[in-house]
Order: sequence, then structure tokens, then C-alpha cells
Amino acid sequence: MLSRSHLRMFSLIAVIVAGLLLAACGGSDEDDPAAAPTSAPAAAPTSAPSAAPTAAPSGSAPSAAPTAAPSGSAPSAPSAPSAPAATGETPQYGGEYHFQTTSPRIGQDPKNTTGTGYFYNWGRALSSLLRYKYQTDIPAGSYIVAPDLAQSWENLSPTEYVFHLNPDAKWHDAAPADRVAGLNGRAFTADDAVFSINRLMEEGSAQRGYWSAVESVEALDASTFKITTKFPSATLLTNIAFGFNKMMAPEAVAA
Repeated sequence: MLSRSHLRMFSLIAVIVAGLLLAACGGSDEDDPAAAPTSAPAAAPTSAPSAAPTAAPSGSAPSAAPTAAPSGSAPSAPSAPSAPAATGETPQYGGEYHFQTTSPRIGQDPKNTTGTGYFYNWGRALSSLLRYKYQTDIPAGSYIVAPDLAQSWENLSPTEYVFHLNPDAKWHDAAPADRVAGLNGRAFTADDAVFSINRLMEEGSAQRGYWSAVESVEALDASTFKITTKFPSATLLTNIAFGFNKMMAPEAVAA
């Protein structure tokens, strides 16, 4: 016959065995197919989220800067700079003219020079009988002839031209120590024009080609001279205005 202590021990063992049997039959959640999800959860979107809209919101696109003037008024063009106010000071003549050029300096004798830097730079110290007109409304390369030392001219016939000099044109010379006697302030005359043209068109002159149509040149009075050509020349005036054809004083050439 079993004692009470033996019955308690058998009861405890029975409880433990029953629990083990229940655990074995139930299994775990990890082993249960119904408990696990049928597909992996989406840890990240399959495409990157758009940081900014690819198109502007419906209605109007934001503009960083207006492509046209605001409605109502057109932008006005910047005004031209105004001329400096007159100071009332008397202009001072003389001084030194400084410039920079890449053109070789062959010399200051108009007969011999061929560098374009001549008439753009130091050649500006001398004038021509005619020049080309320069204005903002004149296209480059138009070669429109304008007066310089010759203030007017007449075409008497297809081969005859008479030029009238500016009576106020005068020679200016260098510093007193280098001046040619009697030249500074002397009026420019028809004799100076005749001398210069004959020298520019003589044998050995770099400018001879500009005067190839000329037959003769003669002074009619102190401020008038005449050019006669070998044949009608449509380019005579244009050639005379070219920048190399500067006027020269006989005493300066001889000095």
C-alpha cells in the first residue's frame, strides 16, 4: 500500500509529463506556416522618392527670372552718358602724346612709312588734304570722303579738280629747342600741298600708287591748287584721303 508521500510524487510527475506532451503537440510560432508572413515586408520603396516634382504644379510654373518685361511698361534702354560739364578753364596746348603700338616704327616721314600704326598713332600729328568720315551711323569700310586741310573742292571736268584750302590751317612744330626756323605758326599754303603731292608720287615713294592717276599738280594762288589726271579716276578722292598721304612742310623735310 502506497503512502501519501508516494502519491504526491506520482501526481507531480504526472503534471510534468502532461505539460511536456502539450508543448510537443503545440510547437512554436516560428515553426507555424500560418504565423510567418507569406512575403517579406517592404523595407524600402523600390524607387527613390522624388525630392522635387518633375513638373511644375498645375496652374503656373515658378520662374526664376522673368523672360519678358512686366506687363504695363517696357524696360528703358540705359541713357547715354552725359557730356562733362564745362569747367570754364582755358584749354592748354602742348604736352606729350603717349601711345602703344605693335606696328614697326619705320619713321615719321610720310613718304617712306607703310605701317598702319603710323596714321593711327604718331601720324595723327600731321593732317591730310582729305579724310574719311567717321560717325556712329556710318558703317565701317564706307570710305566717305570728308574735308581736312582742303575745305572744299570742285570737279571742273572728268580730269580736273580744284581744291580750296582752309585759310586758318597752320603748322605746329616741336619744342622750341627742336623747331625748324619760321615753321611754327606758319599758314599751310597751296605750295605746301603741291610740294607734298609731288614728293608722295615721286619714284621710290611708298605711297606712289595712290597718285598713279595724277598727271600734274599746280598752285593757283596761296590757298588754291589744281590736280589734273591722266584719265577720269573714280578713286582719286578716296586715295587722297588715305591715311598715309600726309602733308609736309618743305623746310621740315630739308632740315
